[in-house]
Amino acid sequence: MATLGTPSATNGSLTLTAEQRQQFEEDGFFLVEDALSPAEIDALVSVIDELYAEQQQLRNLGPHDPFQWRNVVALHPIFRDLIDHPKLLPLVVDLIGYNIQIRTSHLDVRPPMRPADTEKALGARDSFFPWHSDQPNYGWPTVDGVIPYMEMKFGLYLTDLTQHNSGAICVVRGSHRRAQRDEQGELIIDPADVVEVNVRPGTALVWRTALLHCVTPNLSDHARKCLYYGYNYRWIR
Repeated sequence: MATLGTPSATNGSLTLTAEQRQQFEEDGFFLVEDALSPAEIDALVSVIDELYAEQQQLRNLGPHDPFQWRNVVALHPIFRDLIDHPKLLPLVVDLIGYNIQIRTSHLDVRPPMRPADTEKALGARDSFFPWHSDQPNYGWPTVDGVIPYMEMKFGLYLTDLTQHNSGAICVVRGSHRRAQRDEQGELIIDPADVVEVNVRPGTALVWRTALLHCVTPNLSDHARKCLYYGYNYRWIR
C-alpha cells in the first residue's frame, strides 16, 4: 500500500502551489491539513449529530447502519457556507477554473461495523463499498479508456481517521491517468498504488473523482463523519 504525502505551503498562500498541482496531475489528489479549525469542526459535528439522531428515528437506523444525505447545502447554512470556504475554493478555481458549479454535496456517517460485515476483500464487487470512480449512470465518454477531466471534489474529515480500518477512503494513486479495466472488464488495481487516507480531523482531501476509490471498514470505536463537495463545469447538465 502506498504512503501519503502532504505538500508544503508557499508563503502561507491559499492558492495552489506547484507541488500541489504536480501531485494533483500525477497522483490525482493531495491533502490540506487544518483546512478546518477546531471551532469549525465542532460546529459541523454538532449539526451532523442532530441531523443523524433525527434520521435514526425516522428511518429506524440501527447502531451499525451507515447514513448518507445528498444535497446537504440545502439543509443548513453551515453546509452552504462551505461551498466558498476561503481555504478550499481558491484551490478549486486554480484546478478546474472559475466557470464552475457545485454538482454534489453530501454527508456521510459510518458507525463502527460488525466484524461479519467486513469479511470481503477491500473494495470487492460484493463488498459493502466496491471500487468505483464517480460518474453519471451512463458513464463519462472516455478516450482510450481514460476518463477526461470533468470534475473534482474535496472531502472534509471531521473525525480521527489516523488508524487503519477506521472507515477512511482509499484511492488508487494515478488511476485517473489510465484505462481502469482490462479486456475482460475487470478493474486494474496495483496494490502498491492503493492509498488509505488516514488523516486527522480537519484535513481536506482535494481529488480527481476519476480516481478509483473505496472505503475501508470502520473497526474503530467511533463513527466516521465527513462531507464531500463536488465541482464541475457549468456547461455540464
